[in-house]
Amino acid sequence: MKAKKYIQFGTVLITLLLPCLILFFVLLAESGFRDIPYLLLSVIFLLGLLCFYNLTITIDNTYVSFKMGVGFIKKQYKITDIKSCRPVRNSILKGIGIRYFPNGILYNVSGLKAVELEFHNSERVVRIGTNQPEEVAQQINSLIGGEEITTRLSESTQEKRTRELRFALVLIFALVIYGIIMNFRDNRAEISDESLVIRGMYGLTIPLSEIKQIDTVSYLPRMRRVNGFGIPGTIKGHVRLSDGTRATVFLKTKFSPVIVIQQQSSDRLIYLNFRNRERTISLYNQLKVQPHSSVGRYMINRKIYLTANAAHTRYLSQMCRPTGDVRAIRPHAGYACKP
Repeated sequence: MKAKKYIQFGTVLITLLLPCLILFFVLLAESGFRDIPYLLLSVIFLLGLLCFYNLTITIDNTYVSFKMGVGFIKKQYKITDIKSCRPVRNSILKGIGIRYFPNGILYNVSGLKAVELEFHNSERVVRIGTNQPEEVAQQINSLIGGEEITTRLSESTQEKRTRELRFALVLIFALVIYGIIMNFRDNRAEISDESLVIRGMYGLTIPLSEIKQIDTVSYLPRMRRVNGFGIPGTIKGHVRLSDGTRATVFLKTKFSPVIVIQQQSSDRLIYLNFRNRERTISLYNQLKVQPHSSVGRYMINRKIYLTANAAHTRYLSQMCRPTGDVRAIRPHAGYACKP
């Protein structure tokens, strides 16, 4: 008899593992392939895909065999050792993968249907997942001289509910992965209509007139996440600093510098940077020289301040003038000491 093959694809596992593999590979690439945890996670999810992306059952006159994925996991059983074969439906608790239960073992990559093999010389059974359990059981029973099974497994209400539950879980997982990828990306920041607009997750708009102080730092203070997103190398959302100060952050923690913005009408700080150092510095320089009709700007010790009136501007310009390193940011808007 020509060997027959029955192939079932691990749809659920592919849906779960592939996004994770892509995510951690992107994180690994962003780290320059130097981050060991991302490397290990990428290898783990890659091996998971290679091992469980499908399950192939092969039946010939001598053996019933199967392999999972590329064949790292495979078994074969002599036809003469098999006592019987019947289609079964696994409990959802048995799940997918390689699962042990009291009197046997299950090999499965998707769904709840399987065939169960009983043996002459063992009390333990083997269940092999397949989406064609009746046809597989009938073929094996015809070879061992057992009773042919032609009754199809009926789709019960419970099975429909299980299918709906699986779909819901896959959808939720896909949304979570999508959220992680979106949070991992840099926020977009631009100066528009006299405002600093930060787009993306937790985005906000800050009028330039509200900026009280702007600075750059190379080291971050300790912070505790209150409401937001955080994975190694990325933090977004609302945090509280070690001194109790509230802050909204859009950070790539492995890159510097970081722009720190203090607002006039709020005690909440803004921390912002990008992976690209030049992009961070460019935004800082744009904010530093942005004109506004009601405020002036000056810089001392690399910090930009806003002056509320002409007297304040004259006082600060006198502080800078002795250094001989003074320049106007714009007419009638104050002076700045070059960093």
